[in-house]
Amino acid sequence: FAPGVQYRANPGDLLDVTGALDVSGMTLHLNTPETLDRHQTYTLIQTTGGVTGVPTPDAPLPAGWKVVRRGNAILLLAEGGTLLNLR
Repeated sequence: FAPGVQYRANPGDLLDVTGALDVSGMTLHLNTPETLDRHQTYTLIQTTGGVTGVPTPDAPLPAGWKVVRRGNAILLLAEGGTLLNLR
């Protein structure tokens, strides 16, 4: 994609690509972020040949959510877990 291209996605949308994909410079516009389910991981982009870069959200994501690249996919997932403070 050319720098500045925008991917407008709803939770549950999937861009399925054959081959490799470079998403450096892509912006992500998440429609209806209020419908996100914290118990679900959303695959936004899936490729057969790998992904380079991570799209930048055009607006802050809801608290606790992040966009990550894992393997051949770009995921939207909720950060969570337990914080331990050891002394």
